[in-house]
Amino acid sequence: MPLATTAEVAKGWRPLSTDQAADAETLIAAAEAWIRDPGRRPDILDSDPTGKRVVIEVVRAALAPPAEFAGHLEYSKTVGPWAKSGKIATPAGMLAFTESHAELLGISHRMPVCEIGDPCGYRTPPPDAVLP
Repeated sequence: MPLATTAEVAKGWRPLSTDQAADAETLIAAAEAWIRDPGRRPDILDSDPTGKRVVIEVVRAALAPPAEFAGHLEYSKTVGPWAKSGKIATPAGMLAFTESHAELLGISHRMPVCEIGDPCGYRTPPPDAVLP
């Protein structure tokens, strides 16, 4: 069972066309794969409400921009003396997990703390070592 469904993505937001619902299913699967990656939260339960909320948020953000903006980060339109422009927070079709999403899921975005001379548990070779 998935963390979220297309009906939950649409609920309280907007109705999804057949094509958008199909895209939403693919995005839900991709979002779950990202969350359940062995380096993140492989143990998250299907019933986890925080996981459900994060999946719904990132899928809605990916579906929000119109398809004609796919791959674009900015837009502008000029009609006579009037102009309108803006920046798109999430390019159409892209899943964007923020640091806040990671914190909600209990995933650390911070690098491990290391001591100088011992980068994260790796030992540096002695100065006279011959390296290949």
